[in-house]
Formats: sequence, structure tokens, C-alpha cells
Amino acid sequence: MVPLRTDQSRKQIEEWSLVLSASSIPYNIEEKNGKWVISVDVSNIDRSEQILRAYHEENRDWLPEVKEKPVYGKSFSGLGMALLLMGIYLAMKW
Repeated sequence: MVPLRTDQSRKQIEEWSLVLSASSIPYNIEEKNGKWVISVDVSNIDRSEQILRAYHEENRDWLPEVKEKPVYGKSFSGLGMALLLMGIYLAMKW
């Protein structure tokens, strides 16, 4: 087995391993010096690189950046609306 790709993130390595698994390419994952390494057999190195490049191209713009929601602070509009509706209900009941 020879190293195919290295990354700080185990999550990224696991994502690549799923791609290789789906393509029936055997792989090995290990941690070396604080980095994660995914290795494949020498005979599969070119095919693995091709598959991972194609996967990256296909999914590079899949999820847009998540923007943080603005914080508006506390609001009493819900309470005001509830009181208004309760007042209308009581006025109609009498």
C-alpha cells in the first residue's frame, strides 16, 4: 500500500474512503504524525486519483456557504399578539 492522500481532518479521509469503497477500491486509513493518511495498492493509485478528482469536481459547489443568522434580540410581539387576540375573543364573548 502507498499513501494516496493526507489530511488533518479524519472526516475528509472518511469521505474519500467512502468514494473509494463505492468504486470497490481497497484502502487503508491510519494516523501518522497528527495527520490522517489514506493508502491504496500501487496498482490502484492512478484509478483512485482519477475517481477522487472526478468526485471533487462533481461536488465542489454542492453546498453553499452557510451564513450565520442575524441576532435580533428579544421581542414581545408574540406576547402582544396573544393579548390582542385574547382581548378580541373576550370582547366577542360578552
